[in-house]
Amino acid sequence: MDSELANYVHLSRYIGPIHPVDLPDMRTAYDERFSDFIEERLSSVSEHSTSQPENTEFAQFRESIAELNKELANQHSDSVDVLSESAERLLTKRLRRQGLDPSQMELDHMSRDGTLYILELYATAVQQEVYGDSNLLSELQSAVDEYNELNHDDLIDSLKYPVLMVSLWKNQREGLKEWLSAGRHGVLEMATATGKTVAGIGAIAHLCGVLPNHDLDVWGADERTEDASIAVIAHSNAILSQWEREIRDLLGLNVAGADTSGQPDTLNFSTGTIEFHTIHSLQPRYGGPPDKTYDLVICDEAHHYSNTSEGGFGAALNQIQTQALLGLSATLGREGGKKRQELESLLGDVVYTYSVEDAQEDGIIPDFEWTVHPTPLEASEADEWEEKTNRITDLFKQVRYSDRSTRVLRNLDVPFTEFQDLGDFIRAHKAANIERDTVPDSWENLHAAIMSRNMIRHRSRPKLDAAIDLAEEYLTADGDGIKIVMFTMNIDMVEEIESQLSRVCDDVYAVHSKVESSTKKKDRTVRKRIDRFKSADNGVLIAPKLLDEGIDVPDAEVGINVAGTKTELQLIQRMGRILRRHADQRPHFHHYVAVPEEQHLDGIDDKAFAQQLHWVRELGERISQQPDFESAAIDPEIINRAKRRGNELWAEELAEEESVETIDGPLNLQEIIDSISVTAANVLLDSLSFDSQNLSEQQWEEAMQTVRSKTALAPSNLQQLWWLYPVYQDDPIQLKRLLTAAREKQTNIESLDISGSSSDTAGSSLDTDSPSSDGESNSGVKAPPDSNAKYTTGKNNTQLTNDSESGDTGSEGTTIEHDLNEQDLKRIHEIGSMAPTKNAELCSRWGYDSGSELYGYLSNTLTEYFERNENGLIVLNDAGEKLVSVTTPPT
Repeated sequence: MDSELANYVHLSRYIGPIHPVDLPDMRTAYDERFSDFIEERLSSVSEHSTSQPENTEFAQFRESIAELNKELANQHSDSVDVLSESAERLLTKRLRRQGLDPSQMELDHMSRDGTLYILELYATAVQQEVYGDSNLLSELQSAVDEYNELNHDDLIDSLKYPVLMVSLWKNQREGLKEWLSAGRHGVLEMATATGKTVAGIGAIAHLCGVLPNHDLDVWGADERTEDASIAVIAHSNAILSQWEREIRDLLGLNVAGADTSGQPDTLNFSTGTIEFHTIHSLQPRYGGPPDKTYDLVICDEAHHYSNTSEGGFGAALNQIQTQALLGLSATLGREGGKKRQELESLLGDVVYTYSVEDAQEDGIIPDFEWTVHPTPLEASEADEWEEKTNRITDLFKQVRYSDRSTRVLRNLDVPFTEFQDLGDFIRAHKAANIERDTVPDSWENLHAAIMSRNMIRHRSRPKLDAAIDLAEEYLTADGDGIKIVMFTMNIDMVEEIESQLSRVCDDVYAVHSKVESSTKKKDRTVRKRIDRFKSADNGVLIAPKLLDEGIDVPDAEVGINVAGTKTELQLIQRMGRILRRHADQRPHFHHYVAVPEEQHLDGIDDKAFAQQLHWVRELGERISQQPDFESAAIDPEIINRAKRRGNELWAEELAEEESVETIDGPLNLQEIIDSISVTAANVLLDSLSFDSQNLSEQQWEEAMQTVRSKTALAPSNLQQLWWLYPVYQDDPIQLKRLLTAAREKQTNIESLDISGSSSDTAGSSLDTDSPSSDGESNSGVKAPPDSNAKYTTGKNNTQLTNDSESGDTGSEGTTIEHDLNEQDLKRIHEIGSMAPTKNAELCSRWGYDSGSELYGYLSNTLTEYFERNENGLIVLNDAGEKLVSVTTPPT
């Protein structure tokens, strides 16, 4: 009956088994049959007798839907959609504009291409109207009638009108309101998986669409427009493609999809346009930003744009003209840090911050677990690893001692003039690609060999087999079923996993760029598979570099990452895909890391492994959940040795003016030292023993746990503090001196003997009132003293006084007593004449072999007289300047 009614309406020349004069009788029978269905449905959900709506008239509703389908299609067809996607979108947008929630009628469990779908839709609306507080059925019927009065062009215009199709979470509402109150300029700093993108799309809806359930007068209706010019800026096409897809979906825009293989085209809709730009494309060498003024610019992953110098991303962004600017980031960098300050000067203040702790308290991010799984290489991989290691060693010998390399290094901004290990080469190669038009072929060949060797770890078979076994264990366990997302390195791994897991599960879906021959077919197949995974109770979704391809991932309880992560951002994003509240699930994220047991290359292997562990630890700090480490199938001593050597290499880089990449951006040694608050210094002095030659990782982690429990430090501050361990793990005495100096200078104690034991110096510990609070930077560690103060500090026992009894006397009568020898004093003067200078220049002038050796001398001997400027270069501080002004350099 359903098909006959629809065909008679939709097909003008349709001849069916029912004569047209019998149609009224069929409609009556149809309504009676459906009324019985409705009564059965209502009685099944309630024992109480409830009167159903009079005159169900489902037949009329069904015919109206058919009429709407016909007008939207605007063409003849041999078949009738039950409810076309366009018609459904129109109806749900109408419900949203009335402030209703269309999700109450979601029928994800049913196929949209069957007659039963529309029956279930109508029955659900009746049920909601009878038992709920909404008038879904009435609005649904009114919407169908209203739209059937419009012609095709008006219907398409309605489809292209932006309406926010989801309800904003509390944090999204608060963030958007704060941004509007700040004059529509500023940054929302919201943790991963807390809805930054939706907040940004809410800003678009506020500007030129409908933001349901919010009073536009309160939210600034005077800034609305019906001809908006909007730009979304990100650092990759993949992220832009994700934005375009979510804008279409969340604003209910029924417009053609874009080719996700490149930068999305401009999105046109009834009340405006949205352009999508990578930050690279806005740089001057690519033509710069368009010559126009936007109504709104949204900068996603805003922490990438801090470089405002010529050629930097920030400089390119600064050229854009816009009425409103919204920055979005999980973190803009540490409070008081240079990067944060630059970003706030560019984008506006951080107007709203929402942490992982906030999200967990509000129930947006659920409690979860995560596990790191170290795995070995198999025998054939180990042989290949050895072969490539030997080739890299040979190539490095050629590069290391070539005259060409020497000439290139002299002109690069790196803290060495010759290669000590492959770590130096990696840094020099990176610098060369930035600073030079061409890089020597021998360098490129060596770099390619290193990258090829890395792929052995990324595609390691034991890692893959372990991940497949784990997924199979999940899928075959007793229970209600489980949904898994697996992240792989390449398409071959996807197909291997798909083949093996298909033996134990029917719902295994592979999504990647090669599922179909054309982009259009690929997008359709990928979306179909994702939809099927979404509706499955027990299944797996597998993709290579899932987020890099801009694919939106449905909720899942388990994430398994067997892909190598080139950046910490990838690891964060992949974990973020399962850190979303979904019923009562407790998500679990598994991260696999392949660890070769031998044939290590000094300078890169241990460092890369340590970097992976640092990323994991920092992410755990950020989300307040450290991972469990599975007992490895390899010798634990190998892992410990790799961790220790890796930490040593990172410490060397920090000592040589380099920075480490953290979740909050680059971090240098001075920032680490400045992060030590009074309370943190006290806790660490109380918790650690400084009697042994080195600190164990367990000792440090236990001390850090005490810091977490006894202070109110933010995750970013805790992360900075943790980096003291790799720098000072083999020099506990120096760490003790640093912590003592940090505490005493911040508490304004005028005299400090740093040779005392930690038990002696910790007496004022946690009970000490201090003008410095947790989270404040230790601006006093290298701060210049007051010009009239008398103080003693540091191993050089330097005294600064206005008395003229002894020491060197300057033209103004100022006397400085010091115990510097002639060489040290001469070097103070040399720093003054060379400033601003860097480690490499001082190494060359003073004959040091490495930056770390120089750092040891500077920190132990001249620490009271120099500091690093905002560019990390060495300059004299006030004490050094004063010393130079009143002394004569020894000859």
